[in-house]
Amino acid sequence: MVGEIKKLFDRRQKPPYQAGTNLLLLLVLSVVIGAGVSYSTIGFMQAFDRVVNWVYFDWNDSPSGRYTHKVDPRNKLTLDFRGNNTNNLQSLKQTHWPTSGRCTIVTTREGVRQAPVTGEWEFRDKRVHVAIDNQPIDLQFVGKHLVPIAADANATQLADHLPVAIPNHVIQFNYKQGSFTDVPKWHILVALIGGGLFIGLLYLTFKLPRGHGPADAIIARINNDGIMPIREGISTALVCISSIGLGASVGRYGPAVHLGATLGSGFGQAFNLGRTNTVTFLGCGIASAIATSFNTPIAAVIFTHEAIIGHYSLRAFAPITIAAVAGNAVAIHHGR
Repeated sequence: MVGEIKKLFDRRQKPPYQAGTNLLLLLVLSVVIGAGVSYSTIGFMQAFDRVVNWVYFDWNDSPSGRYTHKVDPRNKLTLDFRGNNTNNLQSLKQTHWPTSGRCTIVTTREGVRQAPVTGEWEFRDKRVHVAIDNQPIDLQFVGKHLVPIAADANATQLADHLPVAIPNHVIQFNYKQGSFTDVPKWHILVALIGGGLFIGLLYLTFKLPRGHGPADAIIARINNDGIMPIREGISTALVCISSIGLGASVGRYGPAVHLGATLGSGFGQAFNLGRTNTVTFLGCGIASAIATSFNTPIAAVIFTHEAIIGHYSLRAFAPITIAAVAGNAVAIHHGR
């Protein structure tokens, strides 16, 4: 088994084969490729999310969030919350907050930004206790809104500054955004420098002469019968996971396309399906990866045919379309 896997990974180039695979079988296999590449693409995206979380946010105990409510173009309300918690980026992603922290309230009236107000807040006994200028104000939930318990002027004014919230064991606001402003500048600098050294080490370890992307899929289709080196594709994916997660100013489009092309091509190589079908499966992998990444199956099909395959024959169009739809369905099922 290990020997067969090694042969697959070491396979670089094969002579062209005669195309004769039944079209129905081709369509069935395109569903398998679409779903498989979609799961791989989802795992790829989750991997660099975890790298970002671990490198930048797991070391930070005070993530912040911002809530903005616009009344009209000249009047808006901005609340910057800083919570005392240790759940880090995951808590922000799930829109959950701790039970206490600090809050800065900034109001813009008629285009004029008012002086910020800072106070402590705490959630206990199903009430929100806010202290501004050493004056405690208690608020309670009425439906989904926070309403002051004491009908004094200060409480009424503060109530206008509070977001819509949902009563729970923690405060759950409708919108929150994690911020790198919570990460110390020295931490970001060290992470970027260390990340650059680590990426260089990966290039040396995997013996990659350069970075790879969508252009390699086009070259493989033209010059190499649609065959892409599996080892090179997997190594490139690992490098991209690390570089994106560590802060490189690149997107996931190129790596996702290259990974999808590698997996699709590898599927054709593994089953010795011939040049025509290998090129088609290469396109299936690309279409599925794009559809999964951006939830755009139609654009994925058009891009694959225009930029990679170079034609719209039915034998290629049908499998690639099915793979894109299958990949998008998997992504939607998993909440992407």
